[in-house]
Amino acid sequence: MHKYYNKNVPLWEALSKVHWTSQFYNIPRFLKNPNSLPEIDRVLIGDIQGKKVLHLQCHLGLESISMSKLGANVTAIDFSKKAIAYANKINN
Repeated sequence: MHKYYNKNVPLWEALSKVHWTSQFYNIPRFLKNPNSLPEIDRVLIGDIQGKKVLHLQCHLGLESISMSKLGANVTAIDFSKKAIAYANKINN
């Protein structure tokens, strides 16, 4: 298991930096309107006001922050420390 983890983490650390400035994630747009959940996802998850959500592999945290804005108590985790640092930057 460790060999897969040890090969995967450096990739996601590098991708976090790339994604931080990418047009796909478009952080400046997200900061203006913190909702990255597509309509179909919002319909499928329904009302999450007051519910506890564990978001595994949250990456930059956009969906986690979006769910938090919908009233959920979100715990977001990722094995990339850089991704979590970026997520915290966005969330502050």
